[in-house]
Amino acid sequence: MGGAPGDDSASRHRTLRVRASGCATDAARHLKIAVEIISPSHVKTDRLEKMGEYAAAGIPWYWLVSVSDTEVTAIETYGLDHSVGHYRLARVLKPQTAFAVDLPIRIQLD
Repeated sequence: MGGAPGDDSASRHRTLRVRASGCATDAARHLKIAVEIISPSHVKTDRLEKMGEYAAAGIPWYWLVSVSDTEVTAIETYGLDHSVGHYRLARVLKPQTAFAVDLPIRIQLD
C-alpha cells in the first residue's frame, strides 16, 4: 500500500477503511453523483477501483470526464444498477452534445 512518492493510494485506502466502518458510508448515501476527471496516470483507479467503491456506497450516478491538454473530449455517464450492484453505461457525451439529467438537482450540458 505504500506506493510511489506522491501516490495517494495509501491515503485513499485508509479513507476507505473508515468508510467501511460506516462513518463516511452514511454520508455517501446523500450523494447523487460522483464525477472524476480521468488522470492518465491513474486510469485503472478511476475506471475500476473508484467506480466499484462508489457503486458499493450506493451513489446513483458516476461520470468519467476525459480531457486533452485544453478541453473536455468526452464524458461517460454511468447509472447504478441496484439489482446487480454496479454501474451501467448510460451515455457517452462528446463536445457539442446537449444533455440533461434530472436528479434532485438538474444538470444540463450544452
